Amino acid sequence: MKNIGRPVHIYNIVIDDGGSEGAALMAPPTQEVRENPPVKSSRTLLYVSRFANLSGNPDEDYFAAGITQDVVAALSRFSGLNVIVRLPRPEPQPQARTTYYTLEGSVRRAADRVRVNASLTNATGEHIWAEKYDFDLVDMFDVQDELSRSIPAALNVKIEEAERYRILAEPLKGSSAYDFYLRGRHIEKSLKPDEVRRAKEMFLAAVDADPAYARGYLGLAWLDIRKLKWNERADMEATLASAFASASKALELSPCDADVHWALGVVHLWRGEAERAIGCYERGRELAPNNCDLLAEYCDALGYLGLLEDAIRIGELALRLNPSRPDWYFWNIAAARYLSGQYTEALALLEKMADLGSAYRLLAATYAQLGHLEDARRAAAELLKLNPEFSIERYGSRAPYRDKALLARYVEGLRLAGLPE
Repeated sequence: MKNIGRPVHIYNIVIDDGGSEGAALMAPPTQEVRENPPVKSSRTLLYVSRFANLSGNPDEDYFAAGITQDVVAALSRFSGLNVIVRLPRPEPQPQARTTYYTLEGSVRRAADRVRVNASLTNATGEHIWAEKYDFDLVDMFDVQDELSRSIPAALNVKIEEAERYRILAEPLKGSSAYDFYLRGRHIEKSLKPDEVRRAKEMFLAAVDADPAYARGYLGLAWLDIRKLKWNERADMEATLASAFASASKALELSPCDADVHWALGVVHLWRGEAERAIGCYERGRELAPNNCDLLAEYCDALGYLGLLEDAIRIGELALRLNPSRPDWYFWNIAAARYLSGQYTEALALLEKMADLGSAYRLLAATYAQLGHLEDARRAAAELLKLNPEFSIERYGSRAPYRDKALLARYVEGLRLAGLPE
């Protein structure tokens, strides 16, 4: 195709035309697992069984089939998953691959109410996740849209979490690039220097094991980005250059990975390139609209850019999509509330965090703005235990606030809390 600067993926879609045209279009996907499926070894294998219609009315089969189709389509947009539709009858288990997950579900409709149950199990039959959803059936398509967001968002988080713990229980010898990446992911958010070094070793090992595996480079980019986000002592220009190089290599290898565009968005944000940052985040959302971690991080970026109402809206959407959300979701929304002058609302969010970590910075500023100076100083002391080198000057000179009045509001709170200049 002429004058298109990026690769264009072309798909051939074949619809089974057996029976009436309308029934064929409403039928569930016809892919069947007869042998080992052709899957990428760097992705997790997920079987999706067709959702069962428990309503007792065969006419409702189309409703269960529609939910299955929507969930499969949404799950397929997560770059870490191989999604395969499994038929209801027993299928042979894959022989060469022993790690996989299965999503099963059911739909029960009665009058104007509908209940959907979904559960995730691993290869040994152990339950990893289960949820039920109840709706007033005002609009069938609204129900399907909600489920096609909520179920994939929850599964993406739970499957990666389960995979990380599975990999940690296995010996390091003989690990694949994917295994090394998951090990690095498990410890990359630590504030302990030794664990950060171990995470870097794992990502470098992933690159060595498979130089064409994009996520090894993605992990390296995130380690650089976090040096700046957590106000560590580092050369900002060199750190951003390193993060950009790693993220760009990941993009070259995997141009349709939403997480890669997300990482590039953070790099552009911290380089002061607001429009490029927004473009990267939006491209990530196009590729994986239900990636709730990406949405929560976008909330943070929008806060820095002064788009506070959008930041709160996106952050709250991430909270709703991910019932198992990590604490930093609350931190990012609280930051937007704080910058909006909504200190009480910000404090309420921060108090929901089990492990504040670097968020003690925002907690200290929030307490100070509310006049709770003793609490503010205690929070400041906790921050300095975790990051003894924190300084207001370094934070203020780096943080990518587009509106300097918002930066001044944050710095004011930090000073009132007694944090070092």
